[in-house]
Amino acid sequence: MFNKENLSDKALEGLAELDEGFMSPKITTLCDWYKLDGDSGIQFVPCFDVIDKRFDMTKPETFSDLYSGLNVYEVTRITGCGCRLSADGYMDKTDWVVFPTAEEAAQYLIETYL
Repeated sequence: MFNKENLSDKALEGLAELDEGFMSPKITTLCDWYKLDGDSGIQFVPCFDVIDKRFDMTKPETFSDLYSGLNVYEVTRITGCGCRLSADGYMDKTDWVVFPTAEEAAQYLIETYL
């Protein structure tokens, strides 16, 4: 799940090697994200997953259902390419991490999981 046109040959080779395992790399196209910061650190949620009007960026506590910790202190809307590993057909997946470019996202996956 990534656009090969935006990635270097080195990144494509690393992603192909990662794809041989149980978990497959996923990289989104450039899109909007909510960056949630709270007592369990930073988590990213794609904006297209948040269509409920009860979420209000001026009230971080309204995002608590989307956060793995107890308290959300700050919500920021950012644009970037999200990346994670996931096992198709299973619930196993890593948390989303967001970068300005797909190349940076690919490098993160390769350096972290390969």
